[in-house]
Amino acid sequence: MGLDAPTEIPEEIETRLPDAIAERLSAAEQAVIRGGEPERFTLPPLNDTIFDVTISPLHDDEGCIRGTVGVAHDITAAQRQAALLKVLHQGITDYQALMSGEHLWDFLMEGLRGLTGSDYALIGEVMMVEDHPALKIHAITDLSWSEESRALMERLRSGDMTLDNPNSLLGRVFAHGETVMTDDLATHPHRGGFPPGHPAVKNYLGVPIHDGERVIGMYAMANSPHRFDEALLAWLEPFTATCALLINFYRQRAQRENIIAELGRARDQAEQANLAKSDFLSSMSHELRTPLNAILGFAQLLANSRKSPLNDRQQRQINQIEKSGHHLLGLINEVLDLAKIEAGHLQLSLEPLSLCGLIEDARDTLSGIAETSGITLTTALPAPDLYVVADHTRAKQVLLNLLSNAIKYNRDGGRVSVRTETADARVRITVSDTGHGIPADRQSELFEPFQRLSAENSAIEGTGIGLAITRELVEHMQGSIGVDSSPGEGSDFWFELPLAREGMTADHPPRHPRAAEPQTMARRLLYIEDNPANQRLMEDIIEDIEGLTLQVAPSAEVGLELIRHRPPPTWC
Repeated sequence: MGLDAPTEIPEEIETRLPDAIAERLSAAEQAVIRGGEPERFTLPPLNDTIFDVTISPLHDDEGCIRGTVGVAHDITAAQRQAALLKVLHQGITDYQALMSGEHLWDFLMEGLRGLTGSDYALIGEVMMVEDHPALKIHAITDLSWSEESRALMERLRSGDMTLDNPNSLLGRVFAHGETVMTDDLATHPHRGGFPPGHPAVKNYLGVPIHDGERVIGMYAMANSPHRFDEALLAWLEPFTATCALLINFYRQRAQRENIIAELGRARDQAEQANLAKSDFLSSMSHELRTPLNAILGFAQLLANSRKSPLNDRQQRQINQIEKSGHHLLGLINEVLDLAKIEAGHLQLSLEPLSLCGLIEDARDTLSGIAETSGITLTTALPAPDLYVVADHTRAKQVLLNLLSNAIKYNRDGGRVSVRTETADARVRITVSDTGHGIPADRQSELFEPFQRLSAENSAIEGTGIGLAITRELVEHMQGSIGVDSSPGEGSDFWFELPLAREGMTADHPPRHPRAAEPQTMARRLLYIEDNPANQRLMEDIIEDIEGLTLQVAPSAEVGLELIRHRPPPTWC
């Protein structure tokens, strides 16, 4: 960028850029010079690379604008990751596609082609035919070139025909479990011959889909403009895992004819379809979490092995597996939670709830995490007799989500506070932070799934689903939620709940602040339970045990986070 106003894009650079990009940069520079405010935007793809650009004014000693400076960040990887997550999210939450099977595999195949830019792709399942593995095609790109080849493609698509040559390019994958990757198909030893008229195939990647040690399927792609390499293979691991989960699910579903018939009738009736979707998501949660928990468990065993300690490079790799696994597990949990809410099967127990006790519970739960993060957490507790009408577990989940975000996205040494105010038969709970703030034109995106407002470019982990779930929970409790924020000044996230009417009684008295624990009291019990009645029962039991204090976590995710920040032996 130039140093003297008015600033223009240097001619030698402008001639190298496409007209649309050069014009966008020039217009942004002129706008910055006129208004004196930075401008941030995303450029159209340039040589398959996407840039996030910020143009800021340059001032001289007298404060006058004398030029501009631009900074561009390569966000191609983030955009690709978002595209992959979008495909997987739709794949596991699109009820109609899941029930039809065929449409889902076609959707995933087209998603694979779009993600890799390939001309051709296929997804198939390994079947045992006369004690030999064979590949049944679930989805394949049409590459027919004659009537005979078109009939062959139809047989492959319908499942009437399977592929069983173990020494072909496909056979090395589905029969031997090999990953076949080549950018020069003409010299590959297993390429075989193509009949006259067959479309040209330049490069090829075949990936096996495993269930433990067994190969249960494969997917392949060809004719991508990009080079096939190990980085692409690693990036596609979540896609591979999703295909494995779906193959297993369909196999189990095929063995339960009564359930298939029930779900088939449910598809024809909207009311029954919603009920079937809820049942499906409940069972799918186990199907999705079980293999992922196994991955995380074995990764931890490898990381902590004393007999066969890992070297530094292997330790870094295992740590990345654990980190990615925990991120994917959180994503699966939140996606399932959101899908359940959208299906209309969220069960709530609305009752008078002590706001003082709710805020104190949330404060106690996250105080250790805030301290570890260097964040000061303060709460202005309302009067003990102030009650709202809400579900205890879900209201606490809402407050924990807002407080967790306020801690996570804060500045170093920042502050988080909670306050309440009453007006028009409603109570507003506000969580304030001293973070970087959110532009007004992007605040409406906050409560949409998978929206992190460029936080995906930072080191802060997240899925962008938490606030979407929070909004749904608040609205199901006849409340409302919103945000007030200014860039550079922090944010106020608030939600409102109905004030309990006079004469309504609570199932349990308000929870008053506990007295400070003696310095000698070191034994603490962590209890993970989402049922309010069970929580109150355990509180009553532990209250009579001297030398033991109880910490309640409403979910496994919150409990694990507490243990991570305050590990044993401080817990008993």
